[in-house]
Amino acid sequence: MGNVNFLIKQHSVYKDGKEILLTNTEFKMIYYLASNKGMALSKDQVYNYIWNGESLWMIATSLI
Repeated sequence: MGNVNFLIKQHSVYKDGKEILLTNTEFKMIYYLASNKGMALSKDQVYNYIWNGESLWMIATSLI
């Protein structure tokens, strides 16, 4: 995967010294997955971390 660095306060990710441009949601997802490397996470755990307890169904229906 190479050398990946997270700058938490800036919501920035660098891979091999180059910044990877991510949305806030993408940053939260990759940070959460990287922070739990080697662990099996349920989709509910990921949704809860990224969307603060809202299910994907609740998010999708609020966008309609």
